[in-house]
Amino acid sequence: MKTTWPTQWKSRLSGELMVLADVVAEMEQTIIADFLYDRSERLRELASDNIIRFGSLRALSEAIEETGSDIAELGDNEVAEGVARLDLAEAARSASNAMANTGESMIAEGLATLAAAYGANEVEGFLEITLAEEFVQEYEEE
Repeated sequence: MKTTWPTQWKSRLSGELMVLADVVAEMEQTIIADFLYDRSERLRELASDNIIRFGSLRALSEAIEETGSDIAELGDNEVAEGVARLDLAEAARSASNAMANTGESMIAEGLATLAAAYGANEVEGFLEITLAEEFVQEYEEE
């Protein structure tokens, strides 16, 4: 399992190694001093990279949060529009049903009036011809 050190530890340890490298260099132990300088520099680079990366991640996180809020608002608007459309569709369905019922009543009244005026047999023949014409017309439209 990979262990990561917090940035402040890397920075502190880098400084401590740099000081230790200076002390060792004064003692004329150049190989150890060079090694400590290299390790100190590497830790300093890692700490700097972490700070830059954390800053970028924070900016990215804020941008994602803002985008999420924008998307949530859009979603709320879409839900409200959908509810309004459902209400409108329900009103249209109710109006359509009412008109269909009224139309059926008017047809029944008209048929009764025709039957009374011309006799039931003639009205029945008229309806058969009309229905056949409507069927042919619908078939031709397809």
